[in-house]
Amino acid sequence: MWRLLEKLTNSLDWVAGWVVLGTMFLVTGNVILRPFDHPIGGTYEWTGLLTSLAVGLALSHCAIKGGHTIITLAVDRFPDRVAKIDRTVVRILTAAFLFLAAWRVADYGVVTWKSGEVAPTTKIPFYPIMFIVAGGILIYAIVELAKVVRFFAGGGRSGAMDFYAAAAIDSCPMPPTNRQDGQL
Repeated sequence: MWRLLEKLTNSLDWVAGWVVLGTMFLVTGNVILRPFDHPIGGTYEWTGLLTSLAVGLALSHCAIKGGHTIITLAVDRFPDRVAKIDRTVVRILTAAFLFLAAWRVADYGVVTWKSGEVAPTTKIPFYPIMFIVAGGILIYAIVELAKVVRFFAGGGRSGAMDFYAAAAIDSCPMPPTNRQDGQL
């Protein structure tokens, strides 16, 4: 299951990269054409929609690679057992929040679809972007739950920091810090 999630999130991240590249060309083209009185109409709307799309698609990849910022100042001082319980509860609550967020974004997408709401300048419908972003958030929630399952199935290591790093330690290209215990 983990390998499938990695392939899926890698694919979504690849698409997000192309969306960011397209956004860059759009903005650059608009800047170049503006002095010649030929700006690209709707650049502001397109940029907002494409940025939302890129973020929604890339979130789960960042999570599976352990790329999010983690502050463990207090938790590092907990005994291993307490730290593992804390990490488990936090990951489950995070996944629950993400499932709720995905549902609400998709629900709002349905409302937008039924109302026929579109962007004012370009007349682009909002709902397809909302559904894609909701799907990205849903995959992010699944990644968080998969990390919990993987940790308890033997993918985790001992130590307070390892619950967060368990999924990313083998695949993250970041070099180890100069901590004494050798953890990331």
